Amino acid sequence: MAARRQHGRSRPIAEITALSRQKETSEGAESRAKISHWLCRASNVLQNQFTGTKPKSRYGRMNRRRLEAEPLRDSLLAVAGSLDQGMSGPAIRELDNRRRTLYLMTIRSDRNNYRMLFDAADPVGIVEKRIDSTVAPQALFLLNHPFVMAQVKALERRLDREAPAGDRNKIEWLYQSLYGRSPTAEEFNVGCAAVSSGGTGSVGTMDAWEQYCHVLLCANEFVYVD
Repeated sequence: MAARRQHGRSRPIAEITALSRQKETSEGAESRAKISHWLCRASNVLQNQFTGTKPKSRYGRMNRRRLEAEPLRDSLLAVAGSLDQGMSGPAIRELDNRRRTLYLMTIRSDRNNYRMLFDAADPVGIVEKRIDSTVAPQALFLLNHPFVMAQVKALERRLDREAPAGDRNKIEWLYQSLYGRSPTAEEFNVGCAAVSSGGTGSVGTMDAWEQYCHVLLCANEFVYVD
């Protein structure tokens, strides 16, 4: 009799425990679904605030990053029409060379070179990932180094050779070649004012276009990737 009573009591308790667990599981799944839905809506709102467009991907917006040493130098050569895309061959020591930066020789004892300035991997130690620094010598390199100035002159010659006639057409060509987009109305006005301020003579006009090309090459939109 006692065994029957004990068995009779244990059965309802087991059923209640099972139902409770089932309810908790159901409520947990519902809560997780609500949280997931809320996070999805919140991410869409944030993305719309940044881009102004309806999101097309669940991955969102990538953080801005600066070009590494190799793609930065190759990009300067490419837009100037000077990049040698040949494969293989010996390494090169001179920075003022048309070959890709991949073929620049690495000298472990040389700690004062272009690649180290733009955070290339330290050749002395084991490097998990490159650092990302922003220092004044990087800007000074883009403003004054003979290699950069040579690419500015080459870009100006390419502009004169390939772009349609007219200041606005040339500005459009530069923005499409360097940034992959058309300039805004304000950028058109600033560009026209900049190139017209160099004078009316051929030498003055050429200097103005070189300076304008130099400014566009030093801009964050060329050096950084959004």
